[in-house]
Amino acid sequence: MKITRVLTDNGKELTDRLFGLRKRAATGNHEFDRLCAEPDIAHRLAPPMRPRTNGMVARFNGRIEDVRQSHNFRSGEDLERTILRYVQLCNGRLPQSVPKGRPLIDALKDRHRDKPRPFKKRP
Repeated sequence: MKITRVLTDNGKELTDRLFGLRKRAATGNHEFDRLCAEPDIAHRLAPPMRPRTNGMVARFNGRIEDVRQSHNFRSGEDLERTILRYVQLCNGRLPQSVPKGRPLIDALKDRHRDKPRPFKKRP
């Protein structure tokens, strides 16, 4: 599956669009924009003050932050392994509201079974 676009909030770690209350267009020169441009991924920004737009992402990031704060990590590698395990758990085991209360991997497998053409490899 090729990622073609990414929707983020307007955090300063992701865009140079907003600073304080002054609004301006994103320049495309932010480090994250350049990172997305290399593999040709469109970086889209959620409208400011619209938490529903990216609420699911914000909720997931909040859960990652909870994991980070509830553990003592011995190294950056330990932190990375823990977060990767949590992402695998979320994608493969925990029911999600969007794919009808099922784990994301199950929804992806069903989609592959029904429409295998867009997939480059089997989920």
